[in-house]
Amino acid sequence: MPKYWKWTVVVALMVGMPWVGSQLYLRSHHLRVVPEALNVSNVLYVSEQSWGFGPGGNETGLLVFQLPASVAAQIKARGIGYLEKLPQNPWEGWQGRYTEWRETPLMMDDDWGSASYEGRKYWTSPGIGDYLNKYGFPVPLEKTWEDMVNRAFSKPGSYYAYGRTGLIVIVPDELCAIYAYSG
Repeated sequence: MPKYWKWTVVVALMVGMPWVGSQLYLRSHHLRVVPEALNVSNVLYVSEQSWGFGPGGNETGLLVFQLPASVAAQIKARGIGYLEKLPQNPWEGWQGRYTEWRETPLMMDDDWGSASYEGRKYWTSPGIGDYLNKYGFPVPLEKTWEDMVNRAFSKPGSYYAYGRTGLIVIVPDELCAIYAYSG
């Protein structure tokens, strides 16, 4: 073993620990947008970008979370009533709080998305890409996730609600919860 192996370990920990800590913080931040009572603990997909910070900054993103099979079964059995009766999150603030749950298909009205197709290189079909590009700040989407989200929007069996800064869609058939934000 090299003479300086202890220092190598110390340096590796000093460099690695902040990265691990930042990843844990980011995961926690992502999970806060989902109502805690849904017991979501796994992030499946993230595509997000930020252009500036604070007032005047713009952030856009799509996050997909794994919905536990037991929760999906409850939603399938009880429908929208299950979501309407979710307890409020125990923490203060707006994250993870939704009201006025609706059933899909999602109604895409004039306020839904961008009339501009400049961001079209980032997505391939009408739907989630238009919502994400509402203010002209698109993010790239992997085709498989884009297609899954658009299917969830367009057929019955899922539920959605708008929160303070985004849209959540619960898709029991796919065992996932989708959070999209643009602003």
